[in-house]
Amino acid sequence: MEEQELKNIWKNSSKTEDININTSQLLKDFKFGMEDRERIVRRRDRREIIGAIIGVLGFGYSFYAYPNLISRIGTVIGLVALAYIVYKLRNNRKSKLVRELFLPIQEQLRYQKKFMVNQYRLLDTVIFWVSTPIFIANALLVWGVSKSEQSLTILEQLTTKWESKLVATLVFALLFGYIGWMNKKAAKVNWKPLIKKINIILDNLKEEEK
Repeated sequence: MEEQELKNIWKNSSKTEDININTSQLLKDFKFGMEDRERIVRRRDRREIIGAIIGVLGFGYSFYAYPNLISRIGTVIGLVALAYIVYKLRNNRKSKLVRELFLPIQEQLRYQKKFMVNQYRLLDTVIFWVSTPIFIANALLVWGVSKSEQSLTILEQLTTKWESKLVATLVFALLFGYIGWMNKKAAKVNWKPLIKKINIILDNLKEEEK
């Protein structure tokens, strides 16, 4: 065997060994980071679903307390939006992919990546499927309230003035805009690095197969 061929074999074997070591460490780091993120997702989903249930009760009360058309349109939008939030969170649970855990490691990682990408998109688009409809629902509810309602509390009576309605609308806009921005930031900080890491692992595993 030629000397150059021996050098090439040695070089390639070293490269393969490096890939194996790197992939093993990446898998270890990735598993640790993923378990942490999954705990965060479970806590978040429980918190958001409880919040949605409380919101449904609030909008349900408002639907009967304020029978004017504008407020009722707002409460219906709110109820539909909250029901969709619960559906969206449950539909993106990792348990949907548990049945795939007996596949080879590459396939498991691909399903893991699918879960992560779904979570990234979930947070990145909160401004559209959470903030905007809930903001519209609350704004319509406030603007629809009038002095003719007999069940108005002192706090609600304050919103019967158009100046108060405007202030409340601006507060809602800032609040739900901030929520959308924070979730977009969380998607970038929490999920982008893990998605990048799993892509590197998958590339390394592909190299090992060659």
